[in-house]
Amino acid sequence: SAPAEVIEKIKKLGEDLRFITPSNSDTSRKIEEQITDLFAQTASLFSSYEINNELVEANLTKASRLIEKRKSTYSN
Repeated sequence: SAPAEVIEKIKKLGEDLRFITPSNSDTSRKIEEQITDLFAQTASLFSSYEINNELVEANLTKASRLIEKRKSTYSN
């Protein structure tokens, strides 16, 4: 099972995603697809968290950067 700090990071990413305006542009949609794919990949790593913990951490950091990039991308 993942440590509490990892769970907190995931919760924060979820909160960050809640406040993103829906996308109208190709750029926004592509970033959102990257975020979705990254979350799916990361979720599959949790069954063997002890082995994959570094990759999980790296993916969460990348997801955070992608969310920030998406927030700064205009949707209209």
